[in-house]
Amino acid sequence: MSVEFQSYRPDLIRLTRQQCDFGRWELASRGPHPQLRDYVIGYVGLRSTMHLTGERHLPSGEAALVVNLGAPHDVIGFGAHGDALKFHSAAAMGVHDRPFVTRSAGAKHLLVVRLTPPGARLLFDVAMDQLLNRWVDLNDIDSVLARRIEGGAYEPAGWNNLFDFMDALIADRLAASRISAPGVLWAWKALRKAGGSVSIDSLADHLDWSHRRLLAGFREHVGLLPKATAEVVRFNRVLRMSRTGSRINWARVAQDCGYYDQAHMIREFKSFAGGTMKELKSLIAGFTLLDHAPNSGRGNFLQ
Repeated sequence: MSVEFQSYRPDLIRLTRQQCDFGRWELASRGPHPQLRDYVIGYVGLRSTMHLTGERHLPSGEAALVVNLGAPHDVIGFGAHGDALKFHSAAAMGVHDRPFVTRSAGAKHLLVVRLTPPGARLLFDVAMDQLLNRWVDLNDIDSVLARRIEGGAYEPAGWNNLFDFMDALIADRLAASRISAPGVLWAWKALRKAGGSVSIDSLADHLDWSHRRLLAGFREHVGLLPKATAEVVRFNRVLRMSRTGSRINWARVAQDCGYYDQAHMIREFKSFAGGTMKELKSLIAGFTLLDHAPNSGRGNFLQ
């Protein structure tokens, strides 16, 4: 893959700065180079000082490369008891179908590369089922890539320069990759576009694949199987609706999103979020979710 950076004018960076009783934060975001859009969803920069220690992160259906530009903090898995990653520099994050928690002293300074799961498969050169529900220190899977990031992504660079640096690094990395999964990428995008409401049979038929081949492709390049991927996509659709603040007919939402009934929707929502919609609203603090259950591991990644 070749990327002509000279002819590319990056999207304008979107920058939000806010302050409330819980602290202050800065969020910067930008899209990737157009030729990377099958692999990179976007870049997010975060600098925050919050009067809280635990933040709950909900399954997004995405993978990520997360670069810590500030003080180390902990990432705690679902149901973890002392089993935490001390996050110092760069980490690979797989797709999650469970919530997780990050714990810090209240200050964070992060660069987040939001990846399509097939894009993460190419970038990390690790089968995505090996990263399912996991954060892994990048040094443990690719010390060369970790050193390149540590050498080029540094705090004074500014968000636009950091995003440009990651564009170039990822393009170079993908150009050297010998892995290709256009069929899985198409099926993953089709599930996202349809809000999870597309049959697995239709995906296999479109690709002229057997079910076994489709399942194997998703296991390697997404981490979750197609049905579970659709459930996470559907959960995020409901999550977005719950944040509108308008009066919502939830029985109609359940029907439109492909649930058997409203009770089915509520059960799935609780399994992904670690609580009901009402409970989550009580945890919202600025741009994030508090975590009131220190040992539950129930933890939302910058959605």
